[in-house]
Amino acid sequence: MPALRVFALAALIWTGGAAPVPAESGNAGRLNARPLFLEAADALLELAVKPDQAPVWRFPGWVPDEVEARLRRAGVEEAQLSVLRRPEVRRVGSDGVALLPPVALLLEFRPEVRAAVYAELARSPLNPDHFGPLFLFGQPEAWLVGSDLSATQQDLVKRLRWQRGGHWRFSDVSALIQAARSAPEILAARRFMTRRQAWRLWLEPPAPAQQEAFLRHWTADERHLDTQPLLTALAAGRAGDSLELALLLPPLARERVYTYPSLRDAVAGRLPDCNWTALNFFSPRPGTYYLDPQPAYLELTQNYREVASPGSFGDLACFISPEGLVFHSCVVLGDGFVFTKNGEGLFAPWLIMPIRDLEAVYGDEGRRSVRYFRLKP
Repeated sequence: MPALRVFALAALIWTGGAAPVPAESGNAGRLNARPLFLEAADALLELAVKPDQAPVWRFPGWVPDEVEARLRRAGVEEAQLSVLRRPEVRRVGSDGVALLPPVALLLEFRPEVRAAVYAELARSPLNPDHFGPLFLFGQPEAWLVGSDLSATQQDLVKRLRWQRGGHWRFSDVSALIQAARSAPEILAARRFMTRRQAWRLWLEPPAPAQQEAFLRHWTADERHLDTQPLLTALAAGRAGDSLELALLLPPLARERVYTYPSLRDAVAGRLPDCNWTALNFFSPRPGTYYLDPQPAYLELTQNYREVASPGSFGDLACFISPEGLVFHSCVVLGDGFVFTKNGEGLFAPWLIMPIRDLEAVYGDEGRRSVRYFRLKP
């Protein structure tokens, strides 16, 4: 997954600085969770660049011998390499090598070979569905439930998915398109690649002795008081057994959660990204300047302080590299769930999801740490 609007946070993450302030969120109440799957509307798909109609592997700046050596190290067998040498499969130009592997060849690869080859392809954004694959969090078969893919296409998803870092991914939308037998099946393949897992959360009332800590957590220490009457009603037993958490979010998040952006959200050709989403969480009027990394950097360094894991409602969780770059920022909700927008594009909706799943996307296999920051009083 590509880095999102990377900006330096050297002033924040200097290891010689003061220790993080303890995150005293108290008892936040119990959250019950249920997953759901979102897909982009067909009208939004019409605005997207259409994917390749058959699988293509691009190796920019490489020569054939280099490509073969890399594929051989990944475990591709000699008989399979001979298929990739065929004139109708291999294209060599001044800008590098492109391979058009038959789907039958893709299906031959052992899982560990597919994972190694696709990890190599993921090094270049010219292979967009490997560079930014569809992450199949949880049970991968659940991602097929309710989809419009044909039985043949669903079988291809099961057989061509690949694993890295303990998480399943899928990159072969072109194979799904090639297997389509009608225009609706082509559209179903494209729509499937926009599928995102989100979570609905329900907040249960706290125990009587924990009401004060409960209200302190969900009002972010009284920074977000709009929902206090609703929270008080829940705590007092006047709002039923639970409340959906989406009702308790600040206006910007409440309006956008579980939705895809539209062109109306664009400012100067830019769509909202993770930093815009995180830094505007409590803002009554979103600041468009957070689309620029410099104002985002200044906001974090001047108006936030670091707190201990796992943070509290409204804190920022940032994925930070050893070099001091923030690759993603999101907003802590509770019980390990965050509010996030994973990218700047049209097909990056606003989601509630577990931070453990974000670690698969932005954690760089454990090389980036998650650190927490709280808006100063």
